[in-house]
Amino acid sequence: MGTWTAQILVGRSHPNHGGIGARYQLFLGENSRPCWECFPIGPSSPGQVWKNEGHTVWIPPGPENILKCGLLMVALHCFDPMGSQAVNKELVSSAKSMSKVIMDKFVDMSILTDKQFKELYDMAKKIELNDSDKLIVTVLAGSSITGRLEELKKHKYDFEVCFSDLITET
Repeated sequence: MGTWTAQILVGRSHPNHGGIGARYQLFLGENSRPCWECFPIGPSSPGQVWKNEGHTVWIPPGPENILKCGLLMVALHCFDPMGSQAVNKELVSSAKSMSKVIMDKFVDMSILTDKQFKELYDMAKKIELNDSDKLIVTVLAGSSITGRLEELKKHKYDFEVCFSDLITET
């Protein structure tokens, strides 16, 4: 099992108090092979059925695409069930046309060509959410995404970024 080196919370910010009402959490596991694991948080609302219950695992297509892979996973698996905006139907349709397994519970993203991955990621960057939707990225020491956080500015939604600070007994 890999070591968790980053987390992304996906949800809605509180209008008066900040923070986040998280609906999904993604963990980046790193060691011999990185992977993103996405888990829904809390039960569905009464009468609501989430299209992707349970947790989903994606293996990024390469080290340079680890953060991009996590953000694409958010776009495909987290935005629609949040209810505030449907996932860009063109993104989902394109993803499914490129791979029949892309919405499965376990996906090695190397099934896509570099061109296909870039095309989907570029579509994901264009998704606009409303003002209450938010992502919080927590980056732990040693995470491979540390030097790639400028990528977040290319998206059209709000992020908070948190860094860890090791406190030891003196």
